[in-house]
Amino acid sequence: MLVFMSLFFARAVLEGILAGTYHVNFKGIMVGNGVSNAPGADGLQVYVPFLYGHGVISTKLYNEIQVACKNPGSTCDGKKAEAYDLASGLNVYGIYYDCYSQRPTPSSSVGSDVPCVDSQHADKYLNMAATKQAIHVNSTITWSICSDAINERYDRTSESMVPIHKFLLSHGIRVLIYSGDTDFAVPYLDSQFWTSTAGLTETRAWHQWAYTDTSGRQVAGSATEYKEGLTFVTVRGAGHMVPQYAPQQAFEMLTRFLNNRPF
Repeated sequence: MLVFMSLFFARAVLEGILAGTYHVNFKGIMVGNGVSNAPGADGLQVYVPFLYGHGVISTKLYNEIQVACKNPGSTCDGKKAEAYDLASGLNVYGIYYDCYSQRPTPSSSVGSDVPCVDSQHADKYLNMAATKQAIHVNSTITWSICSDAINERYDRTSESMVPIHKFLLSHGIRVLIYSGDTDFAVPYLDSQFWTSTAGLTETRAWHQWAYTDTSGRQVAGSATEYKEGLTFVTVRGAGHMVPQYAPQQAFEMLTRFLNNRPF
């Protein structure tokens, strides 16, 4: 939901600037593990290869899916269901990380809307009076990891996000698309699929990018850069919320983007 809202907001801001309504120094946006709704970014292009590449399904089943799904139908659907069944019990937001809701005494903050996620520390921190004051939030607001208030005011959309990205890029707005590569909720393959098929001009092909820690240079992930101002970045080992899983890599990524430095 948030990626749709942020992109629609970015489009509205740019339209206002072009119309002379707004005077904003708008330079770029970052989208993390965002749903694209791009045509063709389906289970066969995104989810099944992700499961295979991360060792969740066998080569035998993967090949069976490729054969069965040459002709969509019940056989194809059944084979895909086998793959998804093998992913049950995994933390959908980071398949290499623990699923808190399956522990003997799960946190009370684990909700059915956010499988496997334990938000108890965020609950406490973001609801502290000092935190609310520091980030200029109304003191009467109670933070929670999910809220029906969003669903009551906004509807989901199946609109492709790709035209919005292209609209921003066509007016000089830089776009950074980044993905934690262990996220199964919105796999990096989704972003890789639409960015590589959007008709953009690749200036630097898929390559490693790095950061430096106390042990020296470390591989942070991979990146592809495009002439139009779009960069696609993966963050190695990170889940859906990249800064939560890889804060140092996320800070390096943010710094490079703000300073318009290549990856």
